[in-house]
Amino acid sequence: RAPVPCPSLIMRCFPLLVALALAAAEVPADVGFQMGEAEHSFTVHPGQNFKVKIVDYRSTGYTWYLDRLAPGISMLKNSTGGGADEPPFILCEMEVSSSFAGGNATWVHIKPWELDDPAADRGYAVLDLK
Repeated sequence: RAPVPCPSLIMRCFPLLVALALAAAEVPADVGFQMGEAEHSFTVHPGQNFKVKIVDYRSTGYTWYLDRLAPGISMLKNSTGGGADEPPFILCEMEVSSSFAGGNATWVHIKPWELDDPAADRGYAVLDLK
């Protein structure tokens, strides 16, 4: 007869197993912007989908907004994540059309109540798409 694991041993190991699972749960992206990074380049092909992850510490009062997209690039959806297993982020899923000829995708980092204030402090994340 096979030995039966001790239930208390399983309960003691459970937090470790959960921690190991979370450590491996980082959400993948094709391009990632960390805090303070303002520019990246990425080569795309017609019909390609790609993901952009931007670290997003909303507790600072600042929020990321999509500012501009080059013709031929569209955002399919965006979502948020992280916080426990990696820094908080927004994840933008993008698509390249067959007519895309190059250009930028730009996000602005600003306090929501200052969106219409031209003197407001802003940061940018610019993705040069080729």
